Amino acid sequence: MADANVDAPGWPSRDPQLNVLPGFQNPPAGYGEVPFWWWSGEDLDVDRLVWQVRELHKKGISGVQVNYSHYDTDGWPTDVKEPAIFSEAWWKIYSQVSEECGKLDMGIGLSTYTLDWPRGGQNLFLDLFYRKPELNAAEIRGAERKRLKGRESMRLPVTPEQIRVRAYA
Repeated sequence: MADANVDAPGWPSRDPQLNVLPGFQNPPAGYGEVPFWWWSGEDLDVDRLVWQVRELHKKGISGVQVNYSHYDTDGWPTDVKEPAIFSEAWWKIYSQVSEECGKLDMGIGLSTYTLDWPRGGQNLFLDLFYRKPELNAAEIRGAERKRLKGRESMRLPVTPEQIRVRAYA
């Protein structure tokens, strides 16, 4: 079955004969600069944000990555005052900005890198997700290692939880 995304902007070619140099010289649609776009420091204003998207588009920017500060620091306006991140009002603004990006064929994403810095510290993702085990991925740990000599062999049971078995010389 053919991959439905093959013609999507930015979808990578799987052609083993692909010459990548022309793509670096003149990137296809979907590739290009994607700036960190900081939504912190003052209240969010949808008209100002849409204006910024249009200005970025005029400069050839193909997408934006919404970022937030790590912590509020005395003397620096680093945290958004209104609306609160992920509130209903925030999602309404994010949706309107996303719609504008769609009209301009631009991508938009939300960076968890800044919302989750440092992992385990007081941060939004700790409060929203990490404290809720049902929303977390499983931790992967290395299992038994066995070194064989010469022509030794061994049998390993395969379990449904098993991710991989590796052998090398």
